Amino acid sequence: MIQTHEQGHARQALSDDERRLFYTASILTPEEVAERTEQYPEKVRCVVTGNWFLCGDLSEQMFDLVKADWPGDLSIRVTAFASPIGVYYGVLSHQAKGHAHRFVLPLYEPSAGELLKAIQQTPLMFMLGRDEEVEAMVLPCPLPTRDFAPLLALCSQPAREQLRDAVAELPNVISVLKEPAQVPTAIHGREVTHVDVSVLLPTQSLKTVLGLAKGPEQ
Repeated sequence: MIQTHEQGHARQALSDDERRLFYTASILTPEEVAERTEQYPEKVRCVVTGNWFLCGDLSEQMFDLVKADWPGDLSIRVTAFASPIGVYYGVLSHQAKGHAHRFVLPLYEPSAGELLKAIQQTPLMFMLGRDEEVEAMVLPCPLPTRDFAPLLALCSQPAREQLRDAVAELPNVISVLKEPAQVPTAIHGREVTHVDVSVLLPTQSLKTVLGLAKGPEQ
């Protein structure tokens, strides 16, 4: 699986309980994809070249379910919501039968905005790993770019005090999004019973909160 250095370091810093709660999502630019696939077969490079990637992981159970029915009908939906303190999150959900995987994008994190802006012009692909193992599947995003425009419109970095609260509330947000009923099903008539979550960690926002990078003043 293609993995960024930031993704690996962030994951290592988490406790065992936090690692069980969610997977870490990462974003790859077309340039990063080209660099990381230099040694891949040409037929692979032809598929991935020029695309932005949103990468995450599925549990073994969901990965094996999707793989067994590949290419199958993996439904997808885009959702946005505001947290109790008033910051926004985007959720990209894949669903196979009663199993759902949710990418969680804090829309106050600059890299989330960069991705959503870029995919208005450049194709998006997903890479879904098998429980952080080497095996992974790559699939294109079937949604039109207009489906992501509402998320892009919600991207903004709050003042530092609210940003600090946003970073602090993230564990609670993740816990809520692990609950099956929190995001509507992507398959009519099929209830979600199992949820995996991959979270884009707000690393740049955390640096701003800690005073290591410039951000909006209070």
